[in-house]
Amino acid sequence: MAKAFGSEFRPESLQRSGELLLTAYFEDIQNALSPAFDEINFAEFTRTKLNAHASAPVDTGPYIHIDQHLDRWLLLACQLLSIRAFYKLEGRSADAANFLMKTCLEMAFDSEAFDRMKPDSVHLMTDYPECLRFAHHLSIGALVFVCCHELAHHAHGDIGRSPGHDLEYAADREGLVTAKTVYASSRRFRLLRPVPFGLAGIALLFWLFDLIECLAAQSRGLVKRQLSATHPFALDRLARLRPDLEANPDILHFVSGYGDAVDGYRQDLGLDDMK
Repeated sequence: MAKAFGSEFRPESLQRSGELLLTAYFEDIQNALSPAFDEINFAEFTRTKLNAHASAPVDTGPYIHIDQHLDRWLLLACQLLSIRAFYKLEGRSADAANFLMKTCLEMAFDSEAFDRMKPDSVHLMTDYPECLRFAHHLSIGALVFVCCHELAHHAHGDIGRSPGHDLEYAADREGLVTAKTVYASSRRFRLLRPVPFGLAGIALLFWLFDLIECLAAQSRGLVKRQLSATHPFALDRLARLRPDLEANPDILHFVSGYGDAVDGYRQDLGLDDMK
């Protein structure tokens, strides 16, 4: 029997004993959806859960791939975190997953529904800096994945060809492998610094800094993207992709077509300078 969805979340789990990997977000999402899905895989996730609800057969009708409608995916992810963390949604994991799938479909196929959710999401990220921080780093991770997805297309000579499901899913799978390699690093992004024995006072000072940052974020609304996007954690990951992107400048043309959600981060991270 599945556990109550809300009871699975513990705020301290986000801190990971003082260290937070971006990949831990995806682990949390996977755990949140268990046992509804045994495995979260970008390509299979979109194919089986979204295309199944398209208004026409998968091979000929409308479809969604993970690298499309990126802003909708980011909002959905923020909704997922906020539901688990703050609203304590009760019920089985499968029920919660179905709710999220319904929400995602509404956002994907109904632009008005998407617009209606924007104020709620802005409210969440304003009142709860954890959601904002989550959105920042998931956005960075998504941008890394989009670059890897397009690089996979380029490696197979897909650029300029009519996109089909097989090509897109292959790029999803290979792009995910590349993205995991990019993120395979011993360097950690630290939200809370490790506390050596006897340095509790310094730890308290850091905690106060974090609290001040959170309060400032609440008072001025959304924190500028640059504050997170220029963090060494993000730049280190993008730096690993820079040689491939510079060698294949046509990739940036495709990356630039993913909408405002990507364009802002693309500019903040200096990818425009590579054109």
